[in-house]
Amino acid sequence: MKVNKTTSKPRRKPAQSRSSNTVDCILEASAHILVSEGQGKLNTNHIAKIAGVSVGSIYQYFGNKETILAELGNRHIDEMLTIIMATLQKLPSLDLKEALETMVHAVMDAHKQEPQLHQVLVRELNKLDGYTRVEELDGVLLNLTESFLKSRAHEISSEDLKL
Repeated sequence: MKVNKTTSKPRRKPAQSRSSNTVDCILEASAHILVSEGQGKLNTNHIAKIAGVSVGSIYQYFGNKETILAELGNRHIDEMLTIIMATLQKLPSLDLKEALETMVHAVMDAHKQEPQLHQVLVRELNKLDGYTRVEELDGVLLNLTESFLKSRAHEISSEDLKL
């Protein structure tokens, strides 16, 4: 499934609450189809039927099903980052052991968000050419972990914090 960076973005952003609701319905229907029927059943006609919108409404906001998939991925990753970042704000007040456990649990909790959708997205987003948000998420997690360990280097016996 090839999609370049220019087509992986929604065509237009919804400006009013009604159009935001339409986009949300399209994305929720798409997520439902992905989880319950698989990527092979994800097409604009089926999405429109499940979402209760016209195919034209889908094309107002999304160029193709890959764009919908990319937007689902973006929203899922944003939800994961929100959970992780909220939890990591607690770290400075915790001792090292508690902080490390909290970090691990934050990442686990983030991965538990809509676990069936998460599995499908991991598989399908890796097929999209030009989709880099998964790598960005990995980079953010690595940088946060490295920064935390550097801030607590005096409490860690290993010299190699990357280890």
